[in-house]
Amino acid sequence: MKFFCMDNVFFRTISKIVDLFWLNLLTLICCLPVITAGTALTAMYQVLFRIKSNQEGYITRDFFHAFRQNFKKTTFVWSAVLLILLFYWIDLSVLRSYMTDTYQTLGTVIKIGISIIMMVLFMGLSYFFPLSARYENKTRTTVKNAYLFACAYFPQTLCMMLIYIFPFALMMLSNYFILFWFLFGLSFPGYCCCSLLTGIFGRTEERLLQE
Repeated sequence: MKFFCMDNVFFRTISKIVDLFWLNLLTLICCLPVITAGTALTAMYQVLFRIKSNQEGYITRDFFHAFRQNFKKTTFVWSAVLLILLFYWIDLSVLRSYMTDTYQTLGTVIKIGISIIMMVLFMGLSYFFPLSARYENKTRTTVKNAYLFACAYFPQTLCMMLIYIFPFALMMLSNYFILFWFLFGLSFPGYCCCSLLTGIFGRTEERLLQE
């Protein structure tokens, strides 16, 4: 019977769900040291691109192979991101400590400015990790390409940012959604964004081949 065929839609779906759960767990574990989070996300995307194209092999082996392969480049960039985040967190803390009614307007302007900078940073990171997972380039080239893609495909960029934020928004609504985040909070949004990224990268590759 077709229902018991391991290649039917039901079993393929179950297989992908299990793969995404296991990939999410591996990514979370490798994100725990914080400094390795960038490399973990890059490795996750490398495996996700294979899952998306139905070329998945051994999730654990492929993940750690990608982790080792991308460690140097992504750790350097992620360390810079952490320093920026630390700097702005200190700025906001100092701002809250010394804020008075007299400087309330100025404080609001500074907060808006910081929020815009964080959004620009997030836009670049939305492409940096997938680009690092998919292509072999110098760090500077990957960063530049990340922002070129973020600007050229701005609607898709906003859509991906909303997808990434979605699990965190669920957790703010209810503590029950924390379980979902631990199960699929990184891998599932990444898998959804891979649909957009595959189309974006595919169109770019076609144009380059035609030139």
